[in-house]
Amino acid sequence: MANKVSFSNQQSSLDEIEAYYSDSERALNHFFDMSVAASQFPLRFLGYSKIQLNAELKSRKEHLDRMCVLEILATLEAKFQITTYC
Repeated sequence: MANKVSFSNQQSSLDEIEAYYSDSERALNHFFDMSVAASQFPLRFLGYSKIQLNAELKSRKEHLDRMCVLEILATLEAKFQITTYC
């Protein structure tokens, strides 16, 4: 009996992942920027010190890194499977 593998072809391209990462990193930097006008600064950070804010930003960037690495691995795995089974 032959093994059947279905492919969705919905994996992201490396260019799409790079664009997502770049856009997300810029958005995080802007969101955590303490130099914006007080009316634009998110209320959830009220009372944070600069050290606490930078720690939160670092944590978010590390999470973004992990998500994008997993996306890259999934894309590479899909490419290998397509190459192997086709």
